[in-house]
Amino acid sequence: MPHSCLPWLIGDDLNEILYNYEKQGGPQKSQAVLEVFKTTLEACDLYDLGYSGHKFTWWNGQSRDASVEEILDWFCASSEWSALFPLAKLMHIDNDMS
Repeated sequence: MPHSCLPWLIGDDLNEILYNYEKQGGPQKSQAVLEVFKTTLEACDLYDLGYSGHKFTWWNGQSRDASVEEILDWFCASSEWSALFPLAKLMHIDNDMS
């Protein structure tokens, strides 16, 4: 597949994690599932922009032993996009602040 030189930015709840340390609580995800997401981003020449703020972007609303938190919201960009916006920063804010 030819590589596009257009600047790309995607951001959404992609409902997936790259590594098991991006999840707290509940069973771990299989390495095979994690690899599919990672391989897809690499094939599209996209990388995670990262963010500041609370470590996790999703919580299941449960307490104690049933609580699960994960990083499910992603903003990924191509190197072309990052070259156009080198100072771009993302911040994860609490729901009651957004």
